[in-house]
Amino acid sequence: MLRHITVFIVFLGVMSYGYGQFPIQGNWKFHAGDDPSWSSPAFESDSVWQSVKVPESLGEEFNGYGWYRVRFVAPEHIRESNKRYYLVAGFISDVDQVYLNGGLLGQTGKFPPKVQSEHYSFRKYPLSSGLLKTENLLAIRVYDTGGTGGIYRGPVGLYTEEQIKKVHQVNSIPHKSIYKIPSSNGLTAIVYNAEKHRITQWLDHIYQQYNPETPTLDLLSEAGFTVYTDTGQYQLSSFSPDQVRYESGTGIISGKFQLNSSLTLSTYHFTPLTSGDRLVVNIAELTGPGARNSRIDFNISDLDPAAVHLSQTYEYSADRSVQVDILGMHPKGKNVILPIVREYMTKYPGMNSLYTEREFWAEWHGQERLPSGLNKMEEKLARQSSAILKMAQVREQGASHGQILASLPPGKWNITWVRDMAYAVEALIQTGHFSEARDALRFQLRADAGKYQHFLWQGKDYGIQTPYRISVCRYYGNGAEWSGQNDDGPNIELDGFGLFLSTLGNYFDATSDVAFLREHWDTIAGEIADPLVKSIDSYGLIRSESGPWERHLPGKHFTFTTVWAIQGLDAAANMALAVNDESAASRYLKAANRLSQGFRLYLVDSKKDVIKGNLESSLPEEYVDGSAVSAIHWLAGEDFEPRLRNTMQAFNTYLKMPRTGPGYMRLASKEWYDTQEWVFLDLRMAGGWFLLGERFRGTEVLDWVTEQSLANYGLIGELYDEYTTDYRGAFPMVGFGAGAYLLTLQNRAENR
Repeated sequence: MLRHITVFIVFLGVMSYGYGQFPIQGNWKFHAGDDPSWSSPAFESDSVWQSVKVPESLGEEFNGYGWYRVRFVAPEHIRESNKRYYLVAGFISDVDQVYLNGGLLGQTGKFPPKVQSEHYSFRKYPLSSGLLKTENLLAIRVYDTGGTGGIYRGPVGLYTEEQIKKVHQVNSIPHKSIYKIPSSNGLTAIVYNAEKHRITQWLDHIYQQYNPETPTLDLLSEAGFTVYTDTGQYQLSSFSPDQVRYESGTGIISGKFQLNSSLTLSTYHFTPLTSGDRLVVNIAELTGPGARNSRIDFNISDLDPAAVHLSQTYEYSADRSVQVDILGMHPKGKNVILPIVREYMTKYPGMNSLYTEREFWAEWHGQERLPSGLNKMEEKLARQSSAILKMAQVREQGASHGQILASLPPGKWNITWVRDMAYAVEALIQTGHFSEARDALRFQLRADAGKYQHFLWQGKDYGIQTPYRISVCRYYGNGAEWSGQNDDGPNIELDGFGLFLSTLGNYFDATSDVAFLREHWDTIAGEIADPLVKSIDSYGLIRSESGPWERHLPGKHFTFTTVWAIQGLDAAANMALAVNDESAASRYLKAANRLSQGFRLYLVDSKKDVIKGNLESSLPEEYVDGSAVSAIHWLAGEDFEPRLRNTMQAFNTYLKMPRTGPGYMRLASKEWYDTQEWVFLDLRMAGGWFLLGERFRGTEVLDWVTEQSLANYGLIGELYDEYTTDYRGAFPMVGFGAGAYLLTLQNRAENR
C-alpha cells in the first residue's frame, strides 16, 4: 500500500526516554513513487511532500512504491559512544531499503518482480563507526503489496542491542510460522500449502470422523497450477509464500504471481458456500502480452476414483485468459456429481463463480454486528474470525447439521467439542448470526448422547446417573457422543451442561425465540438442566469430573465447571419462566444459589483472597488454573473486585509466559502441553482485564494476539511455542480462537 516517503524532523533532546536511546518518531515526509535520487541529502524538494506520522499505517489506499524522509540531529553521546548502535526501523509493510546520509544501510525483503514480503520482520540495521553525523538524513524506500502499508509499528530510532531488548521483546515479535490455509463450505474442505502453492488436502467431510468406523477421506495428494509460455515453464512453488492470502473476511484463497516482465498470474481457490455440494473451485487468470498463447495446466496427483475434475478455458483477449478447474465429489459416485459440476460451470462461467462467492461474503458481513471501537487491524481479524465461524459449521443435512468444529483442517481438532462450540455459538449470537447459532444449539438438542449414564471405574460409578442429552466430551460427525480415553479412563466432563444452558439463554435473550424453547423444553429441562442439578454434591459444587483440561478420572471439583453451572442454571430459570414452567424455574434458581454458596465457601483461598482452580489443591502453584478466569467474567461488576484483582495477579505470577511476551500458559506444571502459551487463555485473560477496567493490560495481550494472528493469514492458533512463539498445536481454532477473539472485543467495548 505504500509508495515513497521522505521526512525531515529535528529532535532537540531525548525527551523522557532512557539515556542513550534516541527515538526518531513523529511527523515525517512521504511521497508515492520511486526515484533513486530521493535517497540523497542533496535532494531538497521534499517540502511539498505529504506529512505523515511515524510509526503509523498509511492505510489501504496506498500500494506499490513509496519513500519516507526525515532529517534529525544525532546526540553527541551517541555519535561518540563506543557501543554498537542500530538504526531501528520497526515493522514495515512489505519491503524496505534504508539509507542514511545517502548510503545504503540494508534491505529487508525483495522488491519486484519477485516480491518477498517481510511484513512481520523487525528491522534493525547496524551503524558502523563514523557513519552518524551531527545532522543526518534518513530515507526509507518501501514497497507495499496491499493491506496495511508503510512503517506501521515502531520503535524507530537509534538503539543499542540491550535497549532494543528492553523496548521491544524480539521473541514476541509477530511473525509467520504456518503456511497452510483452509477453505470450507461446511460440506468439504481444502488446505492450500503456501510454500508449495498447491492444494495438499481435499476432504470429503470437514469433520474428522463420521462414526468410529468411518474416518473422513483425503481425496487427492496434491493439485495446483503450472503455466507454460513461449519463454518457459512456471512452477508456482518457486514463488514466496507471501504471494498468497485470504481475500479479507472470506474463505477465498488468492495469489498473485509476476511470472516475467509482462505476464501476471492471479489464482483463486475456494469451496463455494453458494453451492450445496462438495465442490472446489480453482481459477487461474493470466494477464499481459502473450496470455492467449500461453497454456495453464491444473495438475492433480492421486485423485480419488469417486471424484471428478472438469476444466474450461476462457480467452477474453490476446492479453487475458482465464481457466476454471472444478473438483467435485458425491458419496453416490461420479454419475451423480458429474452433472452437478457441469451445471455449476454453466451457471457460473469464467470468473462468475468468484464474483458470486464474494457477494456471499459481503452479505454475510453486511448483516453482522461487530463490537465498537475497532482499529483497522482488529476489524480485519474480526471479519476473518467471523468467516472462520461460518466455514467451521457443518452444512450436511441430517444429524450432522449445525455442529461447529473445534478446528478447521489442517488442525487435528476438526472435531466438535461441546466446550469449544459454546464459545463459537456465543460469538455468533454477539455478532447477530442467529440462524447459525440456532442450528448449532439444535444440533446438540437432537444429538445422540447418553452413553455414560452409568460408568464404573475403579469401583465407583462416574456416570451421569440419569438420562442426558449433552455429550460428556465431544461428538462424531453423525452427532453421536464421543469421549477420549486413556489408562485413566474416559473423559466425563460436566462443564458442557452449564455452557450449553448459558449459551441457549443468551440466544433467547437476543432473539426472544420462545417457540424454539417450547419445541425443545422437555429436553432442555429433563435431559440438561435436571442432570446438572443432580450433579451437585455435598460441598454445594458440581462433583468431581474430568474438567476443562480433560484430566480423565477420578477428576476434581473444578471452578470452571461450577461457575458455568451457576450461569447455566440461572439462564435455565429465566427460560423456564418464559415457557411458564414455574416449578422448574424455582428448582434451577435454588440450585444456582446453592452452587454460588459452595463456590464462595470452597473455591476461594481465604488466606490469600484468591479464587482457586479446584477444590482439591491447597498450594497456589497447584490450584492456580487459567480456566478459572471464567470466574472473573462471571463476577466482574459485583462486590468481589479485590478478590478478582488478586486472582488476576496470581495468574500473572504463576501462569505468565516466563520468556515470551504477555501471554499465559494454562497450568504451572512440567507437562509440555500445559506450559505452552494458550491463545484461548490469552484472549480470556485480556477480557478479564477489560472487565476490571485494566485497559492497558488487556490491550497488551489483545494486540499481541491480533498482530500474531494477522501475520498468519488471520488464523488464530491453539498454542504459541514457549521459546519461539511459533504456532504449535492445531490451527485455525474456532471457538477457542475466532469465537474467543470476537468475545474479547465485546468485553472491551462494554467496559470502556
